[in-house]
Formats: sequence, C-alpha cells, structure tokens
Amino acid sequence: MTRASNSEKTETMKLLEQMEEGHKEQVSGCKYFLGDKRYDNTKIIRCLEERDISSIIDIRNCWKDGEETHQYRDTQLVYNYKGTVWYVGDNGKKTKLIYKG
Repeated sequence: MTRASNSEKTETMKLLEQMEEGHKEQVSGCKYFLGDKRYDNTKIIRCLEERDISSIIDIRNCWKDGEETHQYRDTQLVYNYKGTVWYVGDNGKKTKLIYKG
C-alpha cells in the first residue's frame, strides 16, 4: 500500500524492480503490461522493453492547442494525436483512412 499522493509512475518502477529481485521467474514469464494513459512514460516503457515485456498503454494527449485535429502540411489530410488520419474532401466531409502497412 502507498499513499494516494505517490506517483503511479514512480511506484510502478519500484514495483518492477522489487518483483525482479524477489520473483524473477514471474517477471521472466510476463509477456504484457496493460495500463491506462497515466502509465504512458518513457522510463516505464523502456524498463518493460528491457525485460521483453510488451506495453499496452493508451497514449496521453500532449497537444496544448486544444485542437482535435491538425492538417498535414499543405494537403487535404488531417490527423489526431492518436495517429488516426482522414482525407477531407472539397465538401468538408472527412473520410477515415485505413493503415495497411
């Protein structure tokens, strides 16, 4: 148990280190780490990658301008902070594009 004021990121790093010391076989058998966007942190993700654990973490919206989409250069493409891309027709209608590798 920790105080509610403690950072989840800091506590997660401590927990991973403690588990590795005392329960190495459980950590080595772990394949995935699931977390909400509060765990979107480079240190946590690198720590997981070093242990061959795939992180499944929602990303934070770091856009400060309040806009929902941004235009890509001088094109008819717009995208959001999660990477979804739309084509905007001359009539202003957005068509979602599909990523095919």
